[in-house]
Amino acid sequence: MIDTAAKCKDCNLSVGTRIKALFINMGADRKALYKVKEFYEKRDAEVLLGEGVCAEELESYVVV
Repeated sequence: MIDTAAKCKDCNLSVGTRIKALFINMGADRKALYKVKEFYEKRDAEVLLGEGVCAEELESYVVV
């Protein structure tokens, strides 16, 4: 539903995947959200967020 509403076609990762990553981070670690990349570097991001997702992709984004 989030991806349909956001319609970000130029993003490496969908908005829904990014929000899912934030919720997992908040529920598991409660660290600052700017440290999301560090959180997923210690975990298997592909298992948690989907095939082909890595920690580096969570740091990058496209401004439209």
